[in-house]
Amino acid sequence: MWVLLSAGLHVAWNSLVKTSANPVIFLGLKGLFLMLVAALVVPLIGLSGLGTDAWLAIGASGILHALYALSLARAYERGDISFVYPIARSAPAFVPLVAWGVLGEDLTLAGAGGIALVVGGVLLLQIRDGGLSWATVVRSLGRPDGRWALATLACVVCYSLVDKAGMVTLANSRAYPPVVRAPLYFLLENAIAYTLYLGLLVWWRPPDALSVCRGHWRSALASAVMTMASYSLILHVMQTEPVSYIVAVRQCSVVLAVVFGWLRLREPQGPGRVFLSGLIAAGVAIVVCFG
Repeated sequence: MWVLLSAGLHVAWNSLVKTSANPVIFLGLKGLFLMLVAALVVPLIGLSGLGTDAWLAIGASGILHALYALSLARAYERGDISFVYPIARSAPAFVPLVAWGVLGEDLTLAGAGGIALVVGGVLLLQIRDGGLSWATVVRSLGRPDGRWALATLACVVCYSLVDKAGMVTLANSRAYPPVVRAPLYFLLENAIAYTLYLGLLVWWRPPDALSVCRGHWRSALASAVMTMASYSLILHVMQTEPVSYIVAVRQCSVVLAVVFGWLRLREPQGPGRVFLSGLIAAGVAIVVCFG
């Protein structure tokens, strides 16, 4: 139940970003609230126990998360949530593939089959005008929403590998009890990410920034709270349940997001995208459980 609630919260904050007047500014405002939480909580935990390797991982993750936030906002500016979200959330299937190719980790036949399902689902999502052909896929991926959705996916894959290394480093440290390691890491990488992100917004000086902040600060605050709540629920369940179960069940968020886009936002190709999102979720579940 807690995993399902976490998945629902993840879809909810993504829907707030998608339906905002300006997703780029909205995510910056959300990030500001997360930075304020970090400023209040991190001093209570302390930073003296972080070594060089941990800081390198946190810094790299912060940069990647800043790029992730920008890519996600740009994708939602230009594309449907029922198109963008399934692509972005398919990252758990691609992490083992990258780890196999780059780090030499093992990849089972079942894992390869699950990855094939995910890749097939992502490619079939590209059928938006015209039949299924490589020309259609290339043309669809060449659109702004396709490019930004793939960039978001790439960022998630990269920061997942970096975060794994960072958490292993923290796990080997005796400076912090296990209960605070993940929250500390989460708050620090978010603080770095949104410092960079907000710096970019200040440099861009978007003309409608003030009006978006005035009109959406409550939604942005709710989005920040839901992000932290979703993450906290996953941490809570990880204490008693296998990670493979958690990630697999949490993939139901892909279907929830597509159903929301279809029924609430009246996005096109709803039934087909619901089917493909289920295919992607099933592929990810196979990779996580059997890969």
